[in-house]
Amino acid sequence: MSVTDVDRTLTELRRHGFTFQPVWRDGELDLIIGFRGWEGCTDRIEIRAESEATAVRERHGEGFGPASVTWTCTGRMVDVAEAVTALPVPEDQPTGHR
Repeated sequence: MSVTDVDRTLTELRRHGFTFQPVWRDGELDLIIGFRGWEGCTDRIEIRAESEATAVRERHGEGFGPASVTWTCTGRMVDVAEAVTALPVPEDQPTGHR
C-alpha cells in the first residue's frame, strides 16, 4: 500500500465523520486512533500499521459504567476502514444525524 492509499483511506474516514488522535511513543508514531461519535455510542478505529487495524462500535455505559462492544473488525487498515464506514447509523439516532 502506498502513502497515497493511506491518505485516501484517512480522507475517506474523515468524510464519514471520524476525527483522529496520533499516539506517540519514544518520539515515534505508535498508532492513530479515530473516533466517530453518535448519541449513545462511539465508533473507534485503531491503526497500528497498514496491515494492522481494529475497529469497534461501543454502546456507552450508564454514568461511568463500562461500554459494551456491539461490533468489531480486525485486519488490514483499508479493509477495516471500509467495514466501519459501511456500518448503518445506530437505530436510536435523531432524524438527520450522520
